[in-house]
Amino acid sequence: MARNGIRRRRRPAINHTAPDGPFAAEPAVGRPDAIVAPWVWGDEPATADLTPTRRWTHVSAWATIGLITGLVAVAASLTGVLAPEGIAVGVFSIMICLIGWRSVRRPHVTGHSLVLIGLLTAMAAIAIGVLAITGDFGWPASNTNEVDRLHTWLNAHWPWLEHR
Repeated sequence: MARNGIRRRRRPAINHTAPDGPFAAEPAVGRPDAIVAPWVWGDEPATADLTPTRRWTHVSAWATIGLITGLVAVAASLTGVLAPEGIAVGVFSIMICLIGWRSVRRPHVTGHSLVLIGLLTAMAAIAIGVLAITGDFGWPASNTNEVDRLHTWLNAHWPWLEHR
């Protein structure tokens, strides 16, 4: 059986039999329950349906968006010129990650590591942005364009990278 292009194997049926027959605590599915008398529920004997409902596991969209915005915030903070925007996106990413943290607590929803990495990158973006704005950190200064400086340095040291 394939769903979304992924082939799945069928699970083998679980054998709930003791050496001398079925357990009394687990009635057979689709067969009359021998423990309850037929006159308790009416004319026909009661049946127990123990088949679990199948739910598909999925990744939380909030966790994914939180990770993406956290990475964008780090990239913006590392440029130096966009450090204030990196701080703002970092704060926004923390709020999204907190929503994502709440959504991954539900059953059949994954994304715990995405939320954690998103929170860490957002906090790193805020820290780098604050250091760039205050001037305490020498490299990503908010008054210089670090991307342009890197481009000039690469062209000076590796001339074959220069665009003509």
